[in-house]
Amino acid sequence: MSEPVHSRTDAIAGSVLAVASAAAIFWMVPSFVDGPMTEGQFSPRFFPTFALSVVLGLSLVLAVQGLTRLQQDAPAAATAGPVIQTATWALFSALLLAGVTHAGFIITGIAVVLIWGLAAGGRNLKILVPAGFLLPPLVAFAVQAAFGVQLP
Repeated sequence: MSEPVHSRTDAIAGSVLAVASAAAIFWMVPSFVDGPMTEGQFSPRFFPTFALSVVLGLSLVLAVQGLTRLQQDAPAAATAGPVIQTATWALFSALLLAGVTHAGFIITGIAVVLIWGLAAGGRNLKILVPAGFLLPPLVAFAVQAAFGVQLP
């Protein structure tokens, strides 16, 4: 009985993810990841482009599957839930991009870990604060050491 709502949600989510991943492949990766590769190694753009291509393919499958099921099902009452969730995540993603672009990965990472930890109900500040201040620099160091990519 709730199948049409899930079909509509799948179609909307798949379409939004497809657009976002295509934008990331063709705009964000070329703008933010250095392209030249050294001989015998993958380009720094390889992994982000590959991962985003997988997301693009799977989101297209989700959108087509949702549209196909939606056409087969009876019409259902419209809900604003998927639209509100999509808009919320789009706003959150834009804020993250702006934060990483203007303040850098480490500062933005610290803010995200602390804010998200508190929003998720983390009340043990003895764990949350050290994790917030240690995790982003460790991730930046690991990415630099493993992939040779300097995060902004």
